[in-house]
Amino acid sequence: MSMDEIIPGLWVGDLPSATNTANLKANKIFSILSAMRGRVTINETFIRHQISLDDTEETDVLVHFIPAITFIQAELDKGRGVLVHCQAGMSRSVTIVAAYLMYTQNIDTEAALELIRQSRPNIDPNPGFLHQLEIFHQAAYKISRRDKSTRMFYMERAVEEVMNGDGSLPETTMFAKYPRTPSDSAPGTPGGPRRKIRCKMCRQELATREHMLDHGQLGAPTPAAVTPVVSRHPSMTMASRPRIGSFGTGARPRRPSGLGDTMLQMSALETEDDSPNAETVKEEVPVAPEARRTLSDPLRRPRLRPLISGVADLTMSQLSMSTSSALDTEDDSGPEDNSEVQPIPRTHPFALATQLGRRLSDAVIASPGEPSQASENVPEHAPTRFSSADDIAEQLLSNPKLAALRGSPVMSPLTPMLGSSSKAFPVSQPIIVNPKCSGYFVEPMKWMEPFLEEGQIAGKITCPNPKCGAKLGNYDWAGMCCGCKEWVTPIWRPPRCAADVGSTGKPLKFGCLGAAKITPGALVKPARTHPEVVLFAVAARDPKRAAEFATEHGFQKSYGGPNCYQDMLDDPDVDVVYNALPNRNELHFEWTMKAGKHVLLEKPATNTASEATAIFALAAQKNLVVLEAFHYRFHPAVQRVKSIIDSGELGVIETITATLTAPHGTAPDGDIRWNYELGGGATMDPGCYTVNVLRYLAGANPTAVLTARAVRYSTLPEHEKVDKMVWATLAMETQVVGEVHANLDEAKILGIIPRMPKLSATVECSAGKIEIFNFLVPHFYHRITVSPKGQRQRIEKAYSFNGNFKGEDWWTTYRYQLEAFVDKVQGRSPQTWIAGQDTVANVEWIEEIYAKDGFGSRPASSYLAKNRVE
Repeated sequence: MSMDEIIPGLWVGDLPSATNTANLKANKIFSILSAMRGRVTINETFIRHQISLDDTEETDVLVHFIPAITFIQAELDKGRGVLVHCQAGMSRSVTIVAAYLMYTQNIDTEAALELIRQSRPNIDPNPGFLHQLEIFHQAAYKISRRDKSTRMFYMERAVEEVMNGDGSLPETTMFAKYPRTPSDSAPGTPGGPRRKIRCKMCRQELATREHMLDHGQLGAPTPAAVTPVVSRHPSMTMASRPRIGSFGTGARPRRPSGLGDTMLQMSALETEDDSPNAETVKEEVPVAPEARRTLSDPLRRPRLRPLISGVADLTMSQLSMSTSSALDTEDDSGPEDNSEVQPIPRTHPFALATQLGRRLSDAVIASPGEPSQASENVPEHAPTRFSSADDIAEQLLSNPKLAALRGSPVMSPLTPMLGSSSKAFPVSQPIIVNPKCSGYFVEPMKWMEPFLEEGQIAGKITCPNPKCGAKLGNYDWAGMCCGCKEWVTPIWRPPRCAADVGSTGKPLKFGCLGAAKITPGALVKPARTHPEVVLFAVAARDPKRAAEFATEHGFQKSYGGPNCYQDMLDDPDVDVVYNALPNRNELHFEWTMKAGKHVLLEKPATNTASEATAIFALAAQKNLVVLEAFHYRFHPAVQRVKSIIDSGELGVIETITATLTAPHGTAPDGDIRWNYELGGGATMDPGCYTVNVLRYLAGANPTAVLTARAVRYSTLPEHEKVDKMVWATLAMETQVVGEVHANLDEAKILGIIPRMPKLSATVECSAGKIEIFNFLVPHFYHRITVSPKGQRQRIEKAYSFNGNFKGEDWWTTYRYQLEAFVDKVQGRSPQTWIAGQDTVANVEWIEEIYAKDGFGSRPASSYLAKNRVE
């Protein structure tokens, strides 16, 4: 009988020590974790938790780490000592305690084992357990399909089951899930642009660079293939290698590669059309995919042989296609892209809810006989036949022997007013850079499960889109030889000439000035689906509020106290600042002049046009990206309205009316939107949107304010210059008359019935009229009503773009805005952008309206007067 205290309250011991009640109580141990199979008799006065484990290399202990750690920590937090035991107290119990120490102290495997040895020298976890502890460390102490090394471990086991098991179905729980919505299929850490492979017939996404494995090409590898399984083809024979990991050396074992992977062999690819036209969408409730079989309990899987590095190799055999390519590859700087034809039904809860809401809204609002606009067919370019110059440059840049000859790339701004990042970013790696390689290499995907669960060693794979079904290739669990003479798995065989090269950038760490109510919707939720955005820090004057906000929304750190804003701005790890603070805080000047951060700035950007001019002049001087967050401008719906107007279909613009009202109570008494010193008033708040959309749809700036009338919020002295509603008529450069109406406190009907918000823009033209309902947040619901003179009225909707453009139906206006902003900071060309001149002009005409209605401009910042710009 022996047991030893590793850290205060946590003990490791053998089975006899767990049954010695007197000794346990003498050492204040009241909780026991049994890491062994079978019945263990322990006094009923103790709190028990048992993990059924065999001390064999093929046993899956990884799945038990988090539940065991949770149990241990909960008991220690209650002041109860915990004993973790197995039969001899050398392998299973030591592995569990090592995982706990790694998790709680953020240390690696060897450090955790050394800590245990100091108290209990005689320990000997088996090599399989040690390898799983290494995986736990590589996965940042999380067991999730988001981590590639974790997926590879479980895929190796799945392949073992197929090749050496009893014919039962392999475990597929940890297969990569793609295409993804904001879910558990997202990568564990943000990354740069990702290469995608999609079905050519229906544009269904199939895999990305995240799911691809290299095998000795020039490019920086993902885990490399080591040893193939024994081939079923007589010409392929290779010697096997030793077991995974040489743990006696102290070196970290090599991550498995090519394990449990899938290969498809394809013919030529196509290049997508670049048309920016918005896609018109038919309203329908998406159908959920059919429920799949319940996966078997991992504890009841057939016993596996000892794992061999590289043995879990899954490949697709070669397939000659008599038709054109079934696959398409492209670059992607974000995590999603829309499917043009017959998209596979999405199951993301937000998408289901919003699309259902859109359909219900249609049923309430639509009048009988209104036809819906069919989506436009976008022609496709012919397949390219030659490797691009970028491909050749990529091969050279990825060669480590040439690293010393390369200098850091310098990013220059596109225009003096717009600016871009001056930081150097790494260049993205091509999928394949070895000209001898015959295809791509990907791991098994969740969408392949219906084919793989048939239990066959080899078979056919078709497109997972039930409305498509195009043949994509064959799979073969045994493997095959690549054209470079390496035995690799898995492989897809589209021609390499169609795989282009894209830029990449490091993840951007965002810091938030203020724990504002708008931040979760405007930044936090969009950031969760962007692979290049890290929610890093938040600053609020109330330290408790800052800490709670950071915990609730997943920020890594918080700053509180009177100097919190400057402390966060001085943090060198912060790349980008999101500023939702009122204009009086004057911090837009501080971060531009001193901190050197890129800025996403809530509107209105400033109180005066002179301030706005100063902001963007400084941004250009310091090569910074600054964007005023008129998020609606980035959505396909608003851009669709603009494209119809610009097409000339409705003739020449005559009048434009923009209306944005909020019911009484939206801004209660005491709200900062009624504070004159903070830039309060209807013209500054909802009015800035109406002026902006008026200018955007007209494609011109006003030339004069013809009339303007405003109503005071209250008769109190502090509200003398604060308006609650405004009407204004403006003359435009193109002889268009524009009308804006903004109301931040629309009275109730009969004093008791709240009014519905009005969020519309109407354009009267010489040959018809177009109106968009809910231009402000069209991702929830919108209607584009097009009424050509002498023709039937039609209704359109646009939630995503056609062609090779980023976006998903469930993306919000803020998500589209974040995509463009990150593209700009990373030195890429965004699909849509709002230039600094646009922001300056918008504030100018808000000031002109205030001058006309007699309320006067909001107070200017005092920062410029007190501080000289160096």
